[in-house]
Amino acid sequence: MGLLDKREERAAQFISMRTLLDGLAETEKCGLADAAGEMLFHLGGGGAGAPKFIRQDQQSLLNSGADSRIMDRLLRHVASTGVYEPGWDEEIHESEFDSYGWLRSEMSFFFLVDMGEANDPPFLVPSWKPPLKRPDWLKPYENRNRLSISETVCLLVRTDPEVSAPYGINDNEGYAEMRRWKAALFDAMNSKKWEFDETTWGTNRDEEQTIEHSGIKAWARATNAPWPFLGDSPAPTPESSQGRAIANELMAAKNRIAELEQRLANEMVAINQTSEPAAVCSVNLPHMSKALNAVFKVMEENWRSYDAKRLPKQVNVAREIDAALGWGNGGVSDKDPSRNAKVIAMIIKPDGVGDTE
Repeated sequence: MGLLDKREERAAQFISMRTLLDGLAETEKCGLADAAGEMLFHLGGGGAGAPKFIRQDQQSLLNSGADSRIMDRLLRHVASTGVYEPGWDEEIHESEFDSYGWLRSEMSFFFLVDMGEANDPPFLVPSWKPPLKRPDWLKPYENRNRLSISETVCLLVRTDPEVSAPYGINDNEGYAEMRRWKAALFDAMNSKKWEFDETTWGTNRDEEQTIEHSGIKAWARATNAPWPFLGDSPAPTPESSQGRAIANELMAAKNRIAELEQRLANEMVAINQTSEPAAVCSVNLPHMSKALNAVFKVMEENWRSYDAKRLPKQVNVAREIDAALGWGNGGVSDKDPSRNAKVIAMIIKPDGVGDTE
């Protein structure tokens, strides 16, 4: 097997965080924030038995996994903002959502066991591709005639040039990826195979030298470089993006309501006609994750010895879960708790207790 064949095989084995979250959101008809929150609940802390979080390169697939703190940081960003683009003060790069992820085989087992899927989700199939989605900051660059070297390199790794620090001063992997594409771009310019129509520069080549956008596209098509403006499908307009977002939110709300109604109906059948708290029980678990421990603590504080005449309100219990797990608005008292927290609050409520909203 040649080097190219091995590289393609590794690419087929790998699923990026962006692809998985896009697929999970599409499959469950929910927003990116909920998809990331669900993954954070199941994988937060990277405990024993969790799928290994890796970087898509030779060393990561063959040797050790990436630091689980990187996974937590990326998932928490999407869970709290609902987008991949980092804020101006966040130490993450959008390219990390494409370069970090998991082995498809490990995620397949994870979804079958921990998340109760009857079959592999479609997005774990290597041929599955998420719908084309472009962040808003890309729009101004789409029809530019000329771009600087630094802008070109940033766009190749899907990083906003206006929020990225100079890529030569940092040794982390995100900047290393930039430096690799910068070297590839200079090699293409020096080869004279493509016409970039380069300008001259003074003391700062990266910022002062510009090249033609048409030349970048020709080079990217010939070499399969990840230039963001080659796709046949146009970028979604703000109107269509907003319409899809609203439709996804409505569908997610309908599905969640139907799920809760069914769960409530099942609980009503099994209600024990008594106002006394349920008996304390013990359960043997294969492991105790940080997230599960936090949920049990909220359950203990609210339902261990509750007053049947002054029951804990579900909305307050859900806020405590948000605060414990870092979801939604973090448990702020005047904010609506997240949907995931509401579901968990419903699950940990005693069977003999009705709606406490």
